[in-house]
Amino acid sequence: MIQSIKQTGLARGPLLIVLLCLFFVANGLNGMWNLVSIPEIGALTLKLLAFSIPGFLLSALLFRQQEKAWVMAFFMQVYFLFSRSLFTAFRAHITHLIFFICTGFVFIGIVFLLRRSSLTAVQRLQRFFLLLFSVLIVYELLLADRPPEPFQTTNAQQLTAWQGNLKPNIYVLVFDEYQGNRELQSTFNFDNGGLTKFLQQQGFTVAAHPRSTYNTTFYSMLSLFRMDTLDITGSLPGLTHKGIVKANHTMAFDNTVTKYLKQNGYSIKVNSIFNVDDQTASGPIVTTVTWSQIQLLRTLYGWCFDDLFTHIPSNRIQKTLQSLCARYLTYNAVVEERTKEQIGTSQQHRFVYSHFLLPHLPVMLDEQGREFRFSDAIKELNDFKPTLLQSYPRQIGYANKVIMRLVQSIAEKDPNAITILISDHGCRSVMGFSEGVFSTQWAMKIPGKKIAVPEENLHMINTFRILFNELASQQLPMIPPASRVID
Repeated sequence: MIQSIKQTGLARGPLLIVLLCLFFVANGLNGMWNLVSIPEIGALTLKLLAFSIPGFLLSALLFRQQEKAWVMAFFMQVYFLFSRSLFTAFRAHITHLIFFICTGFVFIGIVFLLRRSSLTAVQRLQRFFLLLFSVLIVYELLLADRPPEPFQTTNAQQLTAWQGNLKPNIYVLVFDEYQGNRELQSTFNFDNGGLTKFLQQQGFTVAAHPRSTYNTTFYSMLSLFRMDTLDITGSLPGLTHKGIVKANHTMAFDNTVTKYLKQNGYSIKVNSIFNVDDQTASGPIVTTVTWSQIQLLRTLYGWCFDDLFTHIPSNRIQKTLQSLCARYLTYNAVVEERTKEQIGTSQQHRFVYSHFLLPHLPVMLDEQGREFRFSDAIKELNDFKPTLLQSYPRQIGYANKVIMRLVQSIAEKDPNAITILISDHGCRSVMGFSEGVFSTQWAMKIPGKKIAVPEENLHMINTFRILFNELASQQLPMIPPASRVID
């Protein structure tokens, strides 16, 4: 029986697909071994192998001979794993439609050639690919150039023992890509005075012109929770996959703020895209923060959810397929609902971190929360249409309603709580690399206390320094603005 299996190529067929998946995994692991766990590697490998099953079943319908079916399944798995990368290489010269038509003809050609090929030729082809991917795996594991470290973290700020017994609940509300008021007025012709007045009436200290540390969410939020800037490589560094994974990994396992709060009896509640304090992200995946998520995004599966489905004209179909746009809306709804459920007093002190992707582009909602057509929103963003300058403030209007709902709920259910409202950076697509992209929102409410903050250029990374100085009698110095552009 074993000899029969070898003769029919059943031993080489599955092995070829296994080696292909292992090469894909090894290529993604390049330079990130210290950030990825063995279970995560194993789980992704099993997922990739599971995705090869439909390809084999279709191949088995096309070919009666098992050996040819396995070779066809191999080519289908190659397409599943690398079609997005191939399209990206040619996207300046080709549209999605032309790409899929061309690759469709390639598959027709492969089927035609396999039908005409002898088993001996197919076996030789299998042996060639077995050798090729064995060599490629060894190269990726041992010889491939390792990407440089995107940033280094300084030693964590040393905090002294908590002074006093006052430990109110703390709510941190982050609204992603919420532009600062000065630029909202000058660039978008939008007066945001209504929100400022509301927050001041609720007892907030509202900074006049706060600034973020970086123009990208991953580094901006990491510096916030570590209360310090990052030592970033390069004068104009790019946000690489390694940078994303390392930022999320550091948020999860080397987080100055949540470590200190846990040491002082706080429970940590996370409603976020990040795995803060090693708690998994909330709701549907809307951006990649872990290594396995990034690897899946490289595949045809990730391409569909991240890009292809967003061009479907029907919102209803996009919601059924769970396109990126549909998942944005679901994610924000989940974060708001979970935050509301966590508001209130309890026996254990509570720290709640809620990260909204509002008013983050694309613009899909008006002031009342009514949906625009998702495909139009994506086209408006990708083509940078002039209408973006009018539509973005409308989504600001809806974000303000969410802010007011949550602030009022906290005031009613947990009146002694501390509430922090911030944004991570400005509207990046419009502000570009200008100084305006660092202009953000910042407000803090500590009931019964007047907070002293700089009138100009309050740096975002000082947020928890201010809080711990006020709440736990720390003597943390303020860090001056030192914003960095990340390409």
